[in-house]
Amino acid sequence: MPTETQTAISAFKRRLTPGPTNLDAFTREENLLFWGLLATPTGTKQFWKNSYAAEPYNNRTVSLLRQYVATRDEAMRLRLDGEISSALNLEDSCETIYGWLPPFTKW
Repeated sequence: MPTETQTAISAFKRRLTPGPTNLDAFTREENLLFWGLLATPTGTKQFWKNSYAAEPYNNRTVSLLRQYVATRDEAMRLRLDGEISSALNLEDSCETIYGWLPPFTKW
């Protein structure tokens, strides 16, 4: 029987559409679900096939997407805690990571 997290990730996966995924539109919960989806080889391959079917699979790109969403989530947490300057530093890191992404993944 699937765990509550597995069920949530499955439901989240069904909401994703082909093409670039706007990671900036995610809530903190969606950040964690996306990160969880990309934490398994099966989830990663399914995400890639659904989102970027015309492109060859690229492990580095998946790592960058995971890094982006984890960094963005931490920046969101810091903002909620009132640590604005630390959050801004992490948001700058997100911009750097975004710059490293291939064009077909950019939103």
